[in-house]
Amino acid sequence: MGISIALDPTTAYCFDNMAYRYLCAKQPKYNVNFSPDREALYQQSYRISRDQTCRLIDYVLSLQPHNASDSLSIFSARNTIFRLNDPLVKISTAVQRTIQKIQDRQEMVNRCHGDIRQLRKILKNRIKLIRWKIDTNERIVCTNCKVKKCYYGDDRMQFLEVNPKVMDKDPFEITMFNKLKVDEHGNMTCPECGPNFKYRKSVGQEWYTSFEEFKEEENPTVASQISARQKTQDDVNQQLREEEQLRKELKQERDFIVEASVKFAHFLKKYSMTTYNDAAERYLKKLIAKEEKIGVDESKLKSYVDLHDRLIVQKELLEKALKNPLKSGQAEITPADVHELVEKLKKLKHYGKDIEDALNREVVVMTEREFAEHYNGYVDGYLPFQCNVKIKKAWKVFKNYIF
Repeated sequence: MGISIALDPTTAYCFDNMAYRYLCAKQPKYNVNFSPDREALYQQSYRISRDQTCRLIDYVLSLQPHNASDSLSIFSARNTIFRLNDPLVKISTAVQRTIQKIQDRQEMVNRCHGDIRQLRKILKNRIKLIRWKIDTNERIVCTNCKVKKCYYGDDRMQFLEVNPKVMDKDPFEITMFNKLKVDEHGNMTCPECGPNFKYRKSVGQEWYTSFEEFKEEENPTVASQISARQKTQDDVNQQLREEEQLRKELKQERDFIVEASVKFAHFLKKYSMTTYNDAAERYLKKLIAKEEKIGVDESKLKSYVDLHDRLIVQKELLEKALKNPLKSGQAEITPADVHELVEKLKKLKHYGKDIEDALNREVVVMTEREFAEHYNGYVDGYLPFQCNVKIKKAWKVFKNYIF
């Protein structure tokens, strides 16, 4: 920030409180009378303090004006670090929840895949069909056991393939003959009559011959179930893709917030007149200790630990960069960088609005006791009540002494 204060006799200003007590005592309201010796002593003390005050004012007027925006950058960085804690916790928790959702969706996809695989096994049924053909080849048959079959109504439709006019006859009649079998010695037998067959040789006659054929047919109920499972799987896969993209975006935002928070902390360490310790680390340690004590939500605890580890790693990396500024451009953080980082944080896709609200949130005025209870454990050695009592006692003694 370009602020430097030389410590030497020219910049040392000594003031005696005796002079101010004397000035108060000589006010018309009190008009305290002193002995000549004490009066002279008090006047000399007052003149010295007056001269020191004038010298201080002359020195201040001789200084080059300080760029107020640089100091505002320090305040902005400090304020931003404190207020990024809650958005960091929110986004880290959201990442863990999104990861859990992704795992749940993946399990659902796997279940759907397994269901579809099992349903496909019973999707098709093997059906036996009886089909007909017309044979005009020469045949030797038995007329002793011939059978006449009649087909009525829809039963005739099985013959439409070989005889388009079959529906014109009702009933449609077919005479069935058993074909004679000839053994290796030339002897003939009938499958039904045996050797007592009646021989007949047929040439040029049409014979209706049946044969079996098998085909696979889909079960409509199972097909409907597969379609429903497939749709569910497709929908879940789409949700998976969206949630995976969300997880990536949230992690990118979280990493950017962590990186920005670390940069702010080191910016303050480098330029602030008082050493500033990053509050996020202590804040996260408190949250981790609290979750470990409760022992209810493992995912929340994991998100806090993960965030804490990332913060430590980022701080260590930037510490090294600060030690070797020429090797890393990130080591030099300027006031312009602070303003730019704050604006980028506000424009984050998912949590930019939360960050902007956190940064713009009004500071809640606390009572002294509320402040002590809120920061108990975060600010070591904070004893506001004891300090308050001491100040009141000192003021009472001082007031009685000079008045």
